[in-house]
Amino acid sequence: MPRSTPPEPAARARVLALANQKGGVGKTTTAINLGAALSLFHKKKVLLIDLDGQANLTTHCGVFTEPENSIFEVLYSSLPMKDAILSFPTFDLVPSKLDLSGVEISLVNRPAREMAVKKAIKTVSDNYDVILIDCPPALGLLTFNALTASDAFIIAMQTEFFALHGLSRILTEVVDVVRDNLNEKLVFAGIVATMFDKRRALHGDALEKARENYGDEMFSTVIRINSSLSDASADGKHIFDYEPTSRGAIDYKSLAKECIKRNLL
Repeated sequence: MPRSTPPEPAARARVLALANQKGGVGKTTTAINLGAALSLFHKKKVLLIDLDGQANLTTHCGVFTEPENSIFEVLYSSLPMKDAILSFPTFDLVPSKLDLSGVEISLVNRPAREMAVKKAIKTVSDNYDVILIDCPPALGLLTFNALTASDAFIIAMQTEFFALHGLSRILTEVVDVVRDNLNEKLVFAGIVATMFDKRRALHGDALEKARENYGDEMFSTVIRINSSLSDASADGKHIFDYEPTSRGAIDYKSLAKECIKRNLL
């Protein structure tokens, strides 16, 4: 599917979703470190939204106890999003909690159920340049909400052959449904390869195959496997706080620059 031409950036925040139907592919790591890079090196005011009931983005930001207010209360109890925002030196965060895993059931019978996240974001979007949504690793109602609320989306893809298999479903069935019924202006920003280990021949083969299949839809930046990225996550920090000279920091700085160059943000 050809990548759509990104529209000119608007005055309001640009909303970008990080998606994949699989977990463990570097999606959350990309959300926090791309957000940090955009803030630190491009002076963007960034809001991260953790839309995953596992709350991995929340803990990655150093929130190790369950927050009183979160995206769950925003969606389930109509709490204003501004009341769920936590502020950090580099970015702001709407955290998640385990209760979010059941929120899709409560949304099913609501009118305009796919618009809940978009409606909430609209109340705070004027305060930010960029809003990054970390989607759950599933193609359910919360992911549809994220794509409906977004200007564009990025797929994080682990450089393994099995990771290629589910991409076509996201790019055809799901995105086409969203564009046809909910958000006709949704842009496919591209695929970023993650967890790449040049020492493993299969990783090189998988990356080559992905570039063969998707061409310019692949970001030039490749996120190399780097222990500092996982260590930073465990320590509740982004990579630029934890190890700013690491390969992970270099790669996410490059990805942020490429997003700007592609006129996504």
